[in-house]
Amino acid sequence: MKKLPRIFSLIVATFLFANLELYAKNNSQTNTIKKVSEQKKTSRVSRGDMPEGLPIVVEVENVTVPPKLIRKAEAVYPSKARKKGLEGKVIVRALIDTLGNVEKVTVIKSTNKIFNEPAIKAVKQYKFTPAKKGKKKVKVYVRIPVVFKLEKKLPKTRVKAKK
Repeated sequence: MKKLPRIFSLIVATFLFANLELYAKNNSQTNTIKKVSEQKKTSRVSRGDMPEGLPIVVEVENVTVPPKLIRKAEAVYPSKARKKGLEGKVIVRALIDTLGNVEKVTVIKSTNKIFNEPAIKAVKQYKFTPAKKGKKKVKVYVRIPVVFKLEKKLPKTRVKAKK
């Protein structure tokens, strides 16, 4: 009878030790996760400790040298809109990468949805000089208006030749 309580206490001790070890492991993982999330929060605020290779994404107002347009692509006027005599304007938000290429384009405001896709396709073909913050090239968001305006046909005028 005395052996049964010893075995029982040994099992309980093993169980408690295993759970204690598991608890310690989970607690250290939780602390590691907290530390990493705290580092992410501070790295968003303070860029000084950011690794050198990662580009910073900023709004165009926060750069020292804004991107300059090098090459512009004309948007294709939708045939349905042309037939209906529709004109419009689309304002897009474009992410310019550190090489000056357009990485991502989203529509912010549009007078007519028919113009959205041609505006996005055109802006994706734009080329810029890279934006800089200090001496470092950075990714930057810019707003670009794309205007769709029909050309008005001028009336033909005849000039009479003098005899």
